[in-house]
Amino acid sequence: MSCRGGRPGAARPRPPRARVPGAGVGFATGVPRAASGGALGHHHRRPPVRHRAGAALLQRRRGVRRAGPADPAAGGAEGGTSVRRTGCGRGGRGDPARAGTGRPAAAVRAGVRPRGAGLVHARRALLPGAGVHRGSPAQQLLRASAPADRVRSQSAAAGRVHRMGTARAPARGGGRRGDPRPGVVFNDLHLFNIMLSEDESSVVLLDFEAASIDDPGSRQVIANPGFVAPADRRGPDVDRYALACLRLALFLPLTSLFAVDRAKSRHLARIAAEQFPVPAEFLDAAVDEILRGDRGVTGAAGLPQAHSGSTDGGKGHGYLPASLADWPRSRDSAVRAVLASATPAREDRIFPGDIAQFALTGGGTCFAYGAAGVLYALDATGAERCPQAEEWLLQRTKAPASGSPVGFYDGLSGVAWVLDRLGHRARALDLMDLVTAQSWQDIGPDLHGGLAGVGLALDSLAETADASGLREQALRCAELVADRLGRTTAGEGPAPSRAGLLHGDSGAALLFLRLYERTGDGALLDLAGDALRRDLARCVRSASGTLQVDEGWRTMPYLGAGSVGIGMVLDDYLSHRPDDGFAATRDEIVRAAQAKFYAQPGLFRGAAGMVLYLSRTTAQGPGTGAADLRRQIDSLSWGAVPYQGHLAFAGEQMMRLSMDLSTGTAGCLLALGSALHDEPVHLPFLPPLRRP
Repeated sequence: MSCRGGRPGAARPRPPRARVPGAGVGFATGVPRAASGGALGHHHRRPPVRHRAGAALLQRRRGVRRAGPADPAAGGAEGGTSVRRTGCGRGGRGDPARAGTGRPAAAVRAGVRPRGAGLVHARRALLPGAGVHRGSPAQQLLRASAPADRVRSQSAAAGRVHRMGTARAPARGGGRRGDPRPGVVFNDLHLFNIMLSEDESSVVLLDFEAASIDDPGSRQVIANPGFVAPADRRGPDVDRYALACLRLALFLPLTSLFAVDRAKSRHLARIAAEQFPVPAEFLDAAVDEILRGDRGVTGAAGLPQAHSGSTDGGKGHGYLPASLADWPRSRDSAVRAVLASATPAREDRIFPGDIAQFALTGGGTCFAYGAAGVLYALDATGAERCPQAEEWLLQRTKAPASGSPVGFYDGLSGVAWVLDRLGHRARALDLMDLVTAQSWQDIGPDLHGGLAGVGLALDSLAETADASGLREQALRCAELVADRLGRTTAGEGPAPSRAGLLHGDSGAALLFLRLYERTGDGALLDLAGDALRRDLARCVRSASGTLQVDEGWRTMPYLGAGSVGIGMVLDDYLSHRPDDGFAATRDEIVRAAQAKFYAQPGLFRGAAGMVLYLSRTTAQGPGTGAADLRRQIDSLSWGAVPYQGHLAFAGEQMMRLSMDLSTGTAGCLLALGSALHDEPVHLPFLPPLRRP
């Protein structure tokens, strides 16, 4: 069966509302620059809002009061009903970075926008700087060692939020079992539709656009990705399912994984019970509700709900087919999952991966999202070859489609490099002839799709194929990259919009370093240092002493576009030229890789990248020991799921499985191999370094 995602019945998962995973959330997916508490800020005015359910409520309850945050009627099941919505902030409706003011029911009817309603999102209320909690339970996992009293405090606070939310939804009557009175089914309950008063005395709900009244058979038509009810849930059961998800999400906001496998809920409950002082029965009740009626039906990803019979005895808690630390058993299981997912009859791709593979010409073949990256991960980790996939790749590269990118991660250079590694040198050289025949004037300087990646592939092929002409082309790439970066520094070109290994100047620094090693030209080492300084200038230091890339509205620690990717190249630079400033900066980057919680498992935007970095860095001191690496490997299992009885990983946003290198199973396999394999495993052009 294919690993491709799908939708459960008629329920349509709502996209994450102008946020990439974790945007605006104070977890390791991206921490907002400012997550302030207090009354919520001003937003653009908009026309009066009327919802079908909200209007009916007003007609049924003529005497409804304007329930402000200080009014006891604003919270509790027996108080006056408040209908509140977020404002039209920068990120759109529900954007936690600019949460809107609450709107009482009467205000909805009149189109009035009271300001400073004194409410914060249930999730935002548990973030640093908002309310009194100073950090959610999950956010404490951002620290290598959080104070025990703070963890206890946040765990208790999360429990209080859930109790108040349960008392508030469904709002009236028939939402409760045994209550004969008609009631409201909210139908879209999630962390950003629950508002908590700053004094923690009350909870109100937002967004009644999907609510239904007196309809026990109503179905969910829109939903937050982490709260999509199974297709068989109707009426109040939709809200009960969401409340069960809320119990887990307040501790580990990974419930979007239930779209792949609802049985993951039991695994997450065991993890939460280990990490936080929360009673197991509190979490078990949520799991029972989530799995109620589950008899192996397919999940939202179109896959059989997996109930693994694993006896791994490790951190998989019997759910995963193998403990990640049990190498090579975990490798073999992941490889079987990858091979089981192959669909060689398809023309567009053979392995399921991120949807980006469909946005690129030839994306199903490329290194980041397609067959080339998967085949590289299998080969690098000592796994069995997949001749069927190699033949598929050779067939698709006989005559590459017009418009195929030439970059390393997104195009022909990366495919050629992998084919040469697998012994298909003639095809590799043919592809590089196509690359060098293209005009490079409009190609960027980055590693992902630009000249840095092209130059590194040319340099590597020049070495393995003993082709001096390719070496000259690699040097030409370096000259073009240096010229463009020089003009940017002089203010003659556009300022770089991104930093990091894949899209920033660190990729150019890597090209200069590798060519310096070939030629001994010290000017190339100077260029590498300058490029690294430009990327580091786009970083900020957190209060806890971690260094992360500043994207303006969030900070990023990751391997692809965060500080950890810069740290990878810093290690190589420092192996050639000591620099006290760079060495101190590297220590701050190491601290950014020590969090216990990352909201995705992927290589470039998740926990796998941290495993690969810590297994390679030459930095010494806290956070770089064997125990620290084992802890990160355990955390990587939080995003793992079984696929046909084998070990696999969810991809971007964790609503579907992915086998690719950038977001999915192949990348996690590569990271585990870098830490556990008995032979060197690494990203291209970043071989293992000799540790002091």
